[in-house]
Parts: sequence; C-alpha cells; structure tokens
Amino acid sequence: MSTCVIKWCKREGYGIISLQAYVDEIMRLVDMKIAKLKKTVKSYRPQIFTKPSVKRELEYLHSNFIMAPADKTGDNVIIVDLRRPKGPPNRAP
Repeated sequence: MSTCVIKWCKREGYGIISLQAYVDEIMRLVDMKIAKLKKTVKSYRPQIFTKPSVKRELEYLHSNFIMAPADKTGDNVIIVDLRRPKGPPNRAP
C-alpha cells in the first residue's frame, strides 16, 4: 500500500503526508479485522499422522512404492511399484 501511495503522490504532485491519515485508518481497520478473525477462526487441525492405522499404511506405501515427479511443475506424480520384477513386461506373440 505504501508503494501505491508514494507513486500516486509523485504522479499527482502531492506530499506523502497528505494521505498518511487515510493509510493509517485503513491499516487500523485491517488490523482489527485480522484480530477478529483470529478469535473466531478455528485453527485446530487433527493430528492424522499420529493414528496407528495411518502410520501403518504410510509405512506400507513407503516400503513398496516410489513416488517421483512426472514433470517440471511437480503436480503430476508417477508411482512405481517396487514389488514388480525388473525388466520389460512379458508379452505373448
């Protein structure tokens, strides 16, 4: 917000102090809204990774599969099954 105020004041030929009261009021309102939201928004997240069943399944995945990024973005993942025999698949003629 400060950058915007400085650019506007330079372009229009006003001193930065002329908008300082508005900037202070806007920042005060934003701070009040943040404080209010902090009180009302629940930030509790269940600890799912501590559940024994989840731990067991993650250990299974970790020991039997490899997950590798499929492209530069990392959004696509290739899952390689370590239990399969190495080499090309057998195909019938």
